[in-house]
Amino acid sequence: MGGAYETTADYWHERGQQLADAEKDGEAVPYYLRALALEPDSGPIWHDLANSYSVLIRRDQTINEDMVVDAYGKAIAYEPDFKDAWYDLADFYAERGRLDEAIDACRRALSLDSANGYLHEHLGDMLIMNKKYFDAATAYNQALQCELCSQDNREKLTQKLRAARSAMVIKR
Repeated sequence: MGGAYETTADYWHERGQQLADAEKDGEAVPYYLRALALEPDSGPIWHDLANSYSVLIRRDQTINEDMVVDAYGKAIAYEPDFKDAWYDLADFYAERGRLDEAIDACRRALSLDSANGYLHEHLGDMLIMNKKYFDAATAYNQALQCELCSQDNREKLTQKLRAARSAMVIKR
């Protein structure tokens, strides 16, 4: 017979996380849904459900974009300052070619963690895909200013900055 812990949202959430960590996202979903039945206003559970949905949609499973966006939206609605949910939503939008929405979500993540060089770099990459080279160069420059990283990463960011600047000149 199970203990009291097994009747909590934390229990079901952790089981879902274990399955997702083992790349069994399809099996994780029912655990997240059970956790949400017990704690429907949990941003982290909605976020993990959205991440599993995002993995499943890449595998052409029976998940649609609306389910992913809705789950990230609920994570953000319950915890508006949940940077990882904003970032993962941006990443999902970018994968789906919804670049304007991706850029907006990434900017929201940056508003919560402006010293995160990786977020600035990711924003720059999305702006390049959207052919907004000046804004991309600005994002890469900001990444260089706040990034405390290896020399290799600084060189990569410098190359991206140069490419964005070159694209600006060619575009004229």
